[in-house]
Amino acid sequence: MYDKLQKDGTKEDFGNVLKSKVIKYDIHNGEIEVDLYLPANVHTLSSLKDIPVRQYIPDMSFQTPNTNFIGSIEDYIPHMTWTASAKVHGRHFTTFDGQEYDFNGRCSYVLARDYVDGNFSIIMNYLGTQKKKLILTSHQQNVQLSPNGKVSVDGVVMDLPYRSSEFEVFSDDGYVIIEGRGFQVKSDPTVNMVDIYLSKWYFGKTRGLLGTLNHELYDDMIMPNKQITSDASALGYAWQVQDRC
Repeated sequence: MYDKLQKDGTKEDFGNVLKSKVIKYDIHNGEIEVDLYLPANVHTLSSLKDIPVRQYIPDMSFQTPNTNFIGSIEDYIPHMTWTASAKVHGRHFTTFDGQEYDFNGRCSYVLARDYVDGNFSIIMNYLGTQKKKLILTSHQQNVQLSPNGKVSVDGVVMDLPYRSSEFEVFSDDGYVIIEGRGFQVKSDPTVNMVDIYLSKWYFGKTRGLLGTLNHELYDDMIMPNKQITSDASALGYAWQVQDRC
């Protein structure tokens, strides 16, 4: 840079700038006096010639770091797949953790419920010998599957397929399938069979006749009062929806 100034004759002009000095500096009285040398011979400021300062500054380039290696946020969210299943085949129950027992009721019972966030409840209503109605509730809707395979939403019978912000209901190979937030119910009312699948997000968040979904068998027959029983009848009575049937 110094050599460039010397070649175009500007070196001497810039050297004069170093002679500039402050003569008076009285900030309280608002007086500032400066003896200023300009890098050019001028009689007025309006006649000051342009000084190409930019050509004396070396080029500097900046490279933005590549952050593509971070990837998308979706890469760090686990895919929601059905990881646990339970079933009611006739009077035989199998919980999400694999506990098995037999129970035959006469009322309405909670099969599974999200007791943390209340996203869903699955209730089985016994209507007599070998006849059961499934009732699924969410924050905003109620879906019922009758023994004859009819589906009603909030009391209105619906044709399949049906879809809303809360539920999706459709038939597939003789089964009626109801899906909601992280759960799926697959039922064949003609043979009195119900399979329930829950996503991994409900680990440790469920209660009901189908257990706790925590990979532990010992507490699958836990009652609402947090007492554990080995008596299927006592368990059923504890998860009964109505006091009387």
